[in-house]
Amino acid sequence: MVLFNRDVIGEGAAARILEQRAFLGVIAGRDQETGHYTVTNLILTSPTNQRGRINVQFYRPHGELILAGTAHAVGRRVEFLIRSIRGPGARPTWIQGTFDDGRLRMLKAVTTTFVAQKLQPVEGLRP
Repeated sequence: MVLFNRDVIGEGAAARILEQRAFLGVIAGRDQETGHYTVTNLILTSPTNQRGRINVQFYRPHGELILAGTAHAVGRRVEFLIRSIRGPGARPTWIQGTFDDGRLRMLKAVTTTFVAQKLQPVEGLRP
């Protein structure tokens, strides 16, 4: 579940997000056993040096950056592309979507459990 900060929804939300740093909201996950929700990610934004473009970062509650990307304005709508951050146990993830006056639309989301392994030299082979 995505819960947005009330300051970034409603009329003119896209413009406010593009102008200043923002705590966009949280992602909450539901515990299967208890039915209770807990915060799994914090969503933060910050303007870039390019007009109409922002950085978007997803952090775990303990501060680990797990997803990052950019978003840009297209009229009143904000389009975004988010990717996973490489790290131990990280799943490659790619998310494309839009945010328009408090409405989030996921256009495409791809993830996999495959994690590319670092190439290791093989003994006895020459270039």
